[in-house]
Amino acid sequence: MLVVPIKKTTDKFIGQAISKGRIVVPNSFSPVKCGKLFLIDDVSQLGISFPQQAIEILAENNQPLEILRAQDLAFNLSKLIREKNNPVLVGGGGVLTYFLLRNARYEKEPKQIIEVERDYSSGKPVCRLLRAEKLSSNLIIDDVLASGQTISTILSNQSRQSEIDLACLVASSNIPKGNEGYRIRQNSTMTGIRTLYSTQFVNGQRQKTGYDAKPAILSLRYLITKAVNNDDYAKNYLANKFGGLQKAEAIRDLLSRVDTEPLNLLRRNPKEFLDKWKVK
Repeated sequence: MLVVPIKKTTDKFIGQAISKGRIVVPNSFSPVKCGKLFLIDDVSQLGISFPQQAIEILAENNQPLEILRAQDLAFNLSKLIREKNNPVLVGGGGVLTYFLLRNARYEKEPKQIIEVERDYSSGKPVCRLLRAEKLSSNLIIDDVLASGQTISTILSNQSRQSEIDLACLVASSNIPKGNEGYRIRQNSTMTGIRTLYSTQFVNGQRQKTGYDAKPAILSLRYLITKAVNNDDYAKNYLANKFGGLQKAEAIRDLLSRVDTEPLNLLRRNPKEFLDKWKVK
């Protein structure tokens, strides 16, 4: 797979939150990575080969690009949360992250799977709970924390939020100043989350205006699933982000040839997926 070296940068706020214990990172944590596109390879451990040609199309208008190995991130995350309570998993991303954590010898059994639907409407992400559920644990596991919309949707359904922790593989450090949006430049970066555990922070490149652009963060699982099964995602988000409709259709065609049975099972029955893909 193509990997372009990424210049590392620091974020003063993130550093302060780490020193206060509101954000917890691995001991070997390096400064925030800066780039335009970050792809999380969370499918190799399932025996899924992501097409190299699709990577090349994604990279054409999105340099610098870096591919992050989800299994390596999960190994570091497992050490951060090993002593925490049994977790709640958020959707397919949370379940797949838990699978990778188990590969890293994380032994806590999940207490609950929160089913969420992340969809695209006119190219914009929309999240909703498939069932209104109260959290059965104070530890939430998801794969990526970007805008914070999904976690905010879950927290809005809870009566008590102050004691909840969030663990993820990757978190965006692009957090605007002010009170707009789901994330804020205070404490863990999210109201209602006491502590954020993350193995990697990423940011966009500095623009001429002096502000950092939002980084694009895509898990290969999510990209495969949405590109093939969601017309709006392919025709709007992919087309806008990766060079037009022709490029989007080329990506979609390549991904439609991938053997997605493990991901289909993950979507269809998360518990059966975890039973089938046990640590050997």
